[in-house]
Amino acid sequence: MPGTNNTMMQYFEWYLPSDSTLWNKLTKDAKHLENIGITHLWLPPAYKGAGGKDDVGYGVYDVYDLGEFDQKGAIPTKYGTKDEYVNAIKVLRENNIKVLADIVLNHKMGADETEDVLAVIDDASNRNISLTEAKPIRVWTKYTFPLLSKILNSLIKRLKLYSSASDVSISNVPSSSRTSFVFSLASHACDDKLSITFRQSSCTKKRPWVIRPLSAYILSFIKPFQQSRT
Repeated sequence: MPGTNNTMMQYFEWYLPSDSTLWNKLTKDAKHLENIGITHLWLPPAYKGAGGKDDVGYGVYDVYDLGEFDQKGAIPTKYGTKDEYVNAIKVLRENNIKVLADIVLNHKMGADETEDVLAVIDDASNRNISLTEAKPIRVWTKYTFPLLSKILNSLIKRLKLYSSASDVSISNVPSSSRTSFVFSLASHACDDKLSITFRQSSCTKKRPWVIRPLSAYILSFIKPFQQSRT
């Protein structure tokens, strides 16, 4: 649209109803959005979240399920089905509106199974200080996608892809103390420790191994699209 300013609109908000109608509403609204000068549209995460139809999209479960498979209690996402999403993007482009797709690649939720690993308790104010020897803990970090295992077996996620975990079952740690500690997983897949907290965390040190697994995951997401073009 020569001669106009670019204007981006966020076409969602946190408290939209979980009625799976957003993509269809957007399709009908595309021409109006062009007429009022919208040139770019920021859409919410389109994949299946841990909360199923109630997930806004940031509780990432399966980035390959855009509302196509019966997972987490529903086929559509909070916003609709895969076909409705693809059609909405098509109609937006026909109306000269560029689409910004939202996707989260640095965390996941709603794991299918637990894994037992060794961990040490770190000082919450200084993660370089370990307070205990390694102890076994159980973490929800294994993704088997049970309903899709036959067609998605190459996408099973293991602990080596993670730098944090939110659901932890801890042995031999007083319940009154659990939320005040940071846990480090002694992962066999990494050169260093995996740092996790009971609720929310991020690695405080720049560790090369964190980048390697994340890069591998991004490549695994892109590869199917590359193959489909050959």
